[in-house]
Amino acid sequence: LAIALFGLISAFLVLIYQKMGDQLFLTATAYDVGLSFRETQGYGVSVKVYRVNDSDTFDSGYGLHFDTANATTFVRFADAPGAGQYLYDHAEAIGTLRIERNTRILKFCGVFADNTEQCALSFLDVVFVRPNPDAVIRTDKSGTETYKAARVYIASPTGDTRVVEVVNTGQISIK
Repeated sequence: LAIALFGLISAFLVLIYQKMGDQLFLTATAYDVGLSFRETQGYGVSVKVYRVNDSDTFDSGYGLHFDTANATTFVRFADAPGAGQYLYDHAEAIGTLRIERNTRILKFCGVFADNTEQCALSFLDVVFVRPNPDAVIRTDKSGTETYKAARVYIASPTGDTRVVEVVNTGQISIK
């Protein structure tokens, strides 16, 4: 009886330990994405140089690009000066960031002023342009619409989620 009870308690503890590990990794991943936004914001506001046509420029915006084709990666990019689109162009990529351990980007959404979300999006670009720490939020559906915020939902293999939110005023938070 004691061996059976010990076995039952051990099995329970292993299951609890694995679930806690998944939740901790999900939270850490959400903070990593949030820190990627913060670092990109720092690039856009500070003196990160971008090389265009064999010359250095400090007039670039910097952003993160998410798309539905890549649930485990997202791209940091430099928005070429003068383009004014604040959209990702494959030639502007400066790094690909990965999400590990079966954690993935579940969805990303643009958030309107009334706090409703628009989530059926093909891509999400969040760009920071000097001299302001404000975020410029663009999606495939943002032609004339302005978003108050962008939300990136990250999911663990067990279905738990965390949300990274970037408000157009530059605030970045993890929920």
